[in-house]
Amino acid sequence: MDIDEILSEIEAVRNRGYEEYVTVSGIRIRYLVRGSGSPVLLIHGFGGFLETWAFNIPPLSKRYRVYAIDLPGHGLSDKPKSGYTTAFAIEHAEDIMETLGIERAIMIGHSLGGAVSINIALNLPGRVSRLVLVDSAGLSPRLPWLYRLSSLPVLGNILMSLAVGPALERSNKRLFYNTPVLPQDMLDILMTNAYRTRAKKTLLEIVRHNVGLRGPRPETVLLGRLPQLQLPTLFVHGAQDRIFPLEHVREAFSLAPNSRVKIFDQCGHCPHIEKVVEFNETVMSFLESD
Repeated sequence: MDIDEILSEIEAVRNRGYEEYVTVSGIRIRYLVRGSGSPVLLIHGFGGFLETWAFNIPPLSKRYRVYAIDLPGHGLSDKPKSGYTTAFAIEHAEDIMETLGIERAIMIGHSLGGAVSINIALNLPGRVSRLVLVDSAGLSPRLPWLYRLSSLPVLGNILMSLAVGPALERSNKRLFYNTPVLPQDMLDILMTNAYRTRAKKTLLEIVRHNVGLRGPRPETVLLGRLPQLQLPTLFVHGAQDRIFPLEHVREAFSLAPNSRVKIFDQCGHCPHIEKVVEFNETVMSFLESD
């Protein structure tokens, strides 16, 4: 896609559906809904926002009613000062579904959003019909040093200030196999000051609730619970993901009883952005399968 096509997709997401706000448990949440049919809930990753699904919402919304949200602490949703635990994520996701009138949904989660989706499926199985887990968190007992060191006092503040500041462009390049996969014009649109309001403190809170110096906190690693996942599940992963290594998604696939896996070669942490056409085809095929 060239820059004009990319920007038109962003505008399509905002203009052809609608962007709204809803207050859930005292937290103002930004969301977008588009299309009609069975509900699909898109949950972005750590530091993300609903526009990261800009290339996926248009094709999905031709057959489904697609909801994309800014998680608490992300995008233009409210950023509470604390409370970013797994229990909070599960409870808040259920409250969001209740408020939006979503009884049961297909969940598509990227990275942190994948871990949130797994937790919802395990703890509220009646609310989820299918899972698509895109380079999901929660499958690996290891994390890159940046996340581990960010859990420390003082040093974590310095590292996050760099990651959500001078080193922002470099941090984003680390997510992709081919760099730059996104034109600077799009990065300028997405990484605005509005998105970075309170971002440093909020992201630090999320890291420190879920990560320690040795890696993810034990309660956030979900591999041991995957045999309980009985619903159809698709694991999608970039072969060159530098955040979550490929071997962990293969182990996850072997543990989840009703699962499939799709590995994209020459692809990093964001297949839904880096391999747009192939990703959309893979997901649509899975959603329409028996």
